[in-house]
Amino acid sequence: MQVQCSKCGHRSRKVKRGYYEAKGIADAGWRSYGSALYCPKCVKICNRLEDRDAAIMTIMERMIEDAEQEIEILKGEYQP
Repeated sequence: MQVQCSKCGHRSRKVKRGYYEAKGIADAGWRSYGSALYCPKCVKICNRLEDRDAAIMTIMERMIEDAEQEIEILKGEYQP
């Protein structure tokens, strides 16, 4: 069986047909997100981007909390 990456177009023929077809694809490092299938290389890239995006969101959330607290202090409404 041949599978193709939805992102980069990489093809693999190493996956055997049969009952364990899905397990073979997963064991080879391929992942499915929704209806898209990604090769091991693209999976690694996506994971790194998700980690980076999560870190950026954490920083942004903290900045927003700090800004809201500063506004409350300026308005005299801050209660620790």
